[in-house]
Amino acid sequence: MNHYLPEKAEIIDCKEFPYEKKLFRIKANIDFIPGQFVEISLAGIGEFPVSICSAPHEKGYFEIYVKKLGKVTSQLFKLNEGDFIGYRGPFGNGFPINELKGKDVVIVAGGLGILPLRSFIKEALHNNFCNSLTILYGVKEPLDMLFKEELKEWREKAKVIDVYEEGGKKRICK
Repeated sequence: MNHYLPEKAEIIDCKEFPYEKKLFRIKANIDFIPGQFVEISLAGIGEFPVSICSAPHEKGYFEIYVKKLGKVTSQLFKLNEGDFIGYRGPFGNGFPINELKGKDVVIVAGGLGILPLRSFIKEALHNNFCNSLTILYGVKEPLDMLFKEELKEWREKAKVIDVYEEGGKKRICK
């Protein structure tokens, strides 16, 4: 793969979320480690960097979660399953997984900051390589809480504490 030329890839799934956000599943055979990112390209429009938020053990695709903010993301939001995009990457160093094996790991994330960490969490829980995993995740309001169903699954294998405001009061779930 030439990292300067985008690879063509099909959108195989997309799900909408509140506040103009979407999760895209892109069909591709890509090797990456948690914490890496890709450049998403739309021909004639531009490109933008975005974290890979799926786990490396999930083969045949990668996932990105995008907030509609500018020209390129606005165009991406017009695309659906069966449409094609370009991607380059992966780029970045990712997380030091080998150094974390057998350790007690604490992850702290707020809002969209959970996205690159989702890849790590899913991989760590799948391969059970941490001695213990604690996830502290806070958002401003309930609609900002991403991956609510996954949080329930994560609670089965990790200590998850999520915090958000509801009616002016902080709510803490354990």
